[in-house]
Amino acid sequence: MSDKDEDSDRRIRGRRLVCVTAEVRQYETDQQVAVIHDMSESGVYLHAQAPIPEGEAVALSIRLTSDPDGPTEETTGEVVRVDTLSHEQADFWTHGIAIRFQSPLTHLEKELEALAERLNRAGVRF
Repeated sequence: MSDKDEDSDRRIRGRRLVCVTAEVRQYETDQQVAVIHDMSESGVYLHAQAPIPEGEAVALSIRLTSDPDGPTEETTGEVVRVDTLSHEQADFWTHGIAIRFQSPLTHLEKELEALAERLNRAGVRF
């Protein structure tokens, strides 16, 4: 197994379906609200209304609770992949965007696991 395969496998094992909101800000231009589909300590895959170019640096404010006044996690990252969602997937959200965090959010491991478990108990799956 190559180093690339090992890195990919490590990321896949750590992904958790979380379905929370995030505000994504491009440093030079706009900001938009997005829904995080899945998240690990090293990055997120989110659904957004507009694409962000690969390689673009972004800042994220992630709301890990449904409480609009609840705390947010502030972080930065880089866009590593942009997908146009299929007609079956797209409604309000038209693009899937993968973002790798500049620094892993290892302190959120238990919180992400709890969010994923709540969705799993509710029957929501990948």
